[in-house]
Amino acid sequence: MRRLLGTFFLLALLAIPVFAEDVPTFRSSEYVVSASKLPQSRFENPWSVTVLTSEEIKALGAANLADAVRFAAGVDVKSTGQIGAQSSIKLRGSSYQQVLVLLDGARLNSPLLGGAQIEDILLEDVDRIEVVRAPVSSVYGADAVGGVINVITKKDAANNISFKSGTYLDGDLSLSIGKLPFFKRSYLNLNGIKDRGFRQNSDYQATNGLLAVGWDDLVGSWDVTLGQYSASKGLPGVPSVEADPYSSSTPGDREKDWRTFADVGLKHSFGDKNSLNVRAYENILNQETHIFDFWGGSFADTSYYSWEKMIEASHGFSILNQSLSYGGDYRESYGRSDYAGMHTINNIGVFLEDQVTFGRQLYLTLGVRGDRHSVIGDNVSPRVGLVYSPWRDLFIKTSLSYAYRAPTLNDLYWNDPIWQMYGNANLRSEKIRSGEICLERRLGSGSYASVTYYDSAITDLILWNFDPLTYITQAENLGTSSVTGVEFEYVQKLSDAMSGFLNYTYQKAKNTTNNADTWLPYAPESKGNVGVTYNNSGYTSSLKARFVGSRYTDTANTVSQMLPAYTVADLSLSKKWGGVDLSLYVDNVFDQVYYESIGYLPVTYAVRKYPMPGRVIKAELGFSF
Repeated sequence: MRRLLGTFFLLALLAIPVFAEDVPTFRSSEYVVSASKLPQSRFENPWSVTVLTSEEIKALGAANLADAVRFAAGVDVKSTGQIGAQSSIKLRGSSYQQVLVLLDGARLNSPLLGGAQIEDILLEDVDRIEVVRAPVSSVYGADAVGGVINVITKKDAANNISFKSGTYLDGDLSLSIGKLPFFKRSYLNLNGIKDRGFRQNSDYQATNGLLAVGWDDLVGSWDVTLGQYSASKGLPGVPSVEADPYSSSTPGDREKDWRTFADVGLKHSFGDKNSLNVRAYENILNQETHIFDFWGGSFADTSYYSWEKMIEASHGFSILNQSLSYGGDYRESYGRSDYAGMHTINNIGVFLEDQVTFGRQLYLTLGVRGDRHSVIGDNVSPRVGLVYSPWRDLFIKTSLSYAYRAPTLNDLYWNDPIWQMYGNANLRSEKIRSGEICLERRLGSGSYASVTYYDSAITDLILWNFDPLTYITQAENLGTSSVTGVEFEYVQKLSDAMSGFLNYTYQKAKNTTNNADTWLPYAPESKGNVGVTYNNSGYTSSLKARFVGSRYTDTANTVSQMLPAYTVADLSLSKKWGGVDLSLYVDNVFDQVYYESIGYLPVTYAVRKYPMPGRVIKAELGFSF
């Protein structure tokens, strides 16, 4: 604890000479929408937020959400390979089930599995990604314990067609139409990918489509979004031979995923800063696996199907120095699987959020939400945030939040008599208390420096507990954990053509169940990212590097299963000639050998590391019309 506090104040002192510089004033484009029901400047917002624009996503050459967020502060990505491989996101030491992933504010987390399949969230139709590294159950309800990642799609763009190919990638074709007849706002994107994979049985084929239209009438402003995704992928498992990282221990295993999404929203304005918002959406997820049963000697087919629908209404208005938002929502989740059966749960939530400005120096945010869950009962999630600006462009922020994660349908109803693993319908929700304090300086449009100390504690963690007397494993609220850390971020425009960024996280994420005091799995003590971008006369180049410290992969902190630290650099180059755009991407420039996840060999359960790809080169040709 002393080391963390010492690091915090040291970084703050180092930043003071930089903060003393006179800089340009705030620009309205720096608003964020995912941390609150009301838009806020990132500097007047008490919670830590990172925004990735479509230009930054393109410069990364990121194909899916897992690739896009790797360089963000406080984010840990765990993957079993390249595009299409199973991946998960952790925020500030949380589990992937404690991170709520949204598409335009609509939930993508599976009611059965808890987390979102981030490897299946493609990015050709994405305008920006907002990463909120703080509990926000007071806004979104259950599961926003570690924070929220909101993927915001495009609503309008230029017409474009592009094709990408390269190492392992047979083709990635995307067509975007920015203007459709009869609509005031419209956007259509169609995307297809075929990748043969860098390992045996790691091929991936996917199609993705998005249609967004909007119009205004006497009732108000309407927006409708329809989305579809489908994929077929190989499941290579861990290497069958440790000396051959490209081999597959499950060469016949396959998976098919598909998702459909529909969202209808209406905004009716009663005047300036006074509006009523109503929306309804449904999200259907289906996963089918074809996996070889080494004990039975044949393939088994399993399906996981979930359907979630939600309707919400909110009213927001401003009076003098105060902005108020209140409303409610109803959510129904249905899930069906071979082991959990068929179940439906519903949740009713109401929320209230108040933002008060005292002059130009003090910003206070108060929020509370109450939820009634059909299985686990009632939960109340309050939060408070305060921002104080003692002088121009310097902000001192502090916040305290409470949040919860509801049990998944698998946690509640899993039934596997062969392995004697059972869910528990009497589970309670996981609960978190989290606080942070931040010193931030605005350095001009799009430039800032910040240092943040955070501390959180989680109780009633759901663990699968094995009873040696009965040989039964059951889900129970037995776990506790604590996370303390310091994050440093620096984003600076170095010249008219060059900008750079640097972030570093030092964190102690501990499992405190029964006073264990061990490291949480896949939570490195140190992690950092650095990058520089040059943009001039249609030419853009970007070089980024990420460092991830060593990680334990189990709560027992078995040394033999620890993943070593690694550093990986990525490079991108692009040039525009009128409507022609040519880009080159080089991932893992120095061909480093590294690992993000471990697995187990079938039958023997020997521990093996999932290999990550070596150097990968891709080229993209695009035309605007």
